[in-house]
Amino acid sequence: MSGPRVTDIPRARSESFLRRARSFASLMEAALERGNSEGAALAGVHCVISACDALTVHSLGLRSKGQDHREAVRLLSRLSIPASLLTQVRGVLGLKTLIEYDDRSLSAQEVRTLCDRARRILATVESQLAPRK
Repeated sequence: MSGPRVTDIPRARSESFLRRARSFASLMEAALERGNSEGAALAGVHCVISACDALTVHSLGLRSKGQDHREAVRLLSRLSIPASLLTQVRGVLGLKTLIEYDDRSLSAQEVRTLCDRARRILATVESQLAPRK
């Protein structure tokens, strides 16, 4: 049941969002290797957004389409996931506007923290979506 900032997506499409998250993770790592901190941070944010979409599509058949991403966090909070994952997602998404539109650049430590969080979030989502044996 979609609302104004949520859309119904067939659960089988969760894999395409996971592929996108992995692609952004690869871009993040490549940008880090080249010393492109802003590119790495932005790719990390988009990795997290796509990973969250993969999880909510897989679990709920829903995806956030709001621009501020608060709806994505609300959808995630409906799932049985660790509170620490929600905290990490909020932390990463909270930096998106700063990275894209503010005149202040992230510090090297902020970029490292964001990228570490993006890796952990993606790994958690991958483990949640892995077929159970």
